[in-house]
Amino acid sequence: MKKKLLIIFSICITLVACSPEKSGPINSILSEEENNDLDQVDTIQDELKPIKLDFQPVELVELELLDEDRIKNVKEINLNEYIINVYNKKETNEEIVDEGVYHVGIEIKGCTYEIGEAGYGFSEMIDADIINVNDIEYIRISGGLGAAYPVEYYLKIEDRVPMIHIYQELPVYIEDIDNDGTIEWISEYGGQVTIYKEQSGLWCYVRLHDEFDYVYYDRESNNFNVVMDRGKESQRINTYILSNDTLIPD
Repeated sequence: MKKKLLIIFSICITLVACSPEKSGPINSILSEEENNDLDQVDTIQDELKPIKLDFQPVELVELELLDEDRIKNVKEINLNEYIINVYNKKETNEEIVDEGVYHVGIEIKGCTYEIGEAGYGFSEMIDADIINVNDIEYIRISGGLGAAYPVEYYLKIEDRVPMIHIYQELPVYIEDIDNDGTIEWISEYGGQVTIYKEQSGLWCYVRLHDEFDYVYYDRESNNFNVVMDRGKESQRINTYILSNDTLIPD
C-alpha cells in the first residue's frame, strides 16, 4: 500500500513539474510584443524630421474670350462692375451639350471670358463675391462638382483682363498662419491640402497630398496633421506646424 501511494505521489509531482505555466511565459511574450510596439512608435517619433516644402511657381493663365453664341445663360451674379455668368455650353448654336453641367464666365466691359466648370446638377449652389486680401481685390466663385466636391476659383483683374489666381480648388482658408508677414492660402478638403503663397514676387504653391497619403489642416490648433498607415492597426497621426516654409514636428 505504501508502495502504491509512493508511486501515485511521484506521478503527481511529475505532472505538476511538466505542466506548462499558464501565466508566466504567455504574459512574458505579450509584454515583449507590447514593448516592441512601443519601441517602434518611439523610434518613429524620434525619426520625425523637419520637411522643407518645395514651392513651385503657378502659371497664371489669361482667360480666353467666350463665344456667346455657343452658350445658354442660366443666371447672372452682379459684382459691381463685373458680371458672373452661369451657363450651359452648346455643341452647335442650338444644341446644349449637357444641361446638367454648369460653367461660369466673367463679363467685363461687354467682353465675356470663360472660366470653367462650377456645378453639376444644380446651378443654385454657384455663387460669387469680392474679397480683399492685402488691399488687393479678388473675385471668388464657389460651386460644387458633385455633392461631395466643393470647388472655388479666385480671379484677379489686371489691366481689365481677368487672370486665374487659383483654379478650381477645394475650399480655401486665407491667413498668415506662420506669422511671417506673408499670407497663406490653404486649400483643404478630404485629406488633400494645397498651400499657395507669394514668394519673391511669384505666386507659388505646394501640394502636401503629393507627399502624404492623407493630410488635413486644423485651424483651431494651427497644425498640419498627417495620417500614417491610414486604416491599419498601426495608424497614427504625425503633427506639424509651418515655419519658414518648413513643416516642423510638433
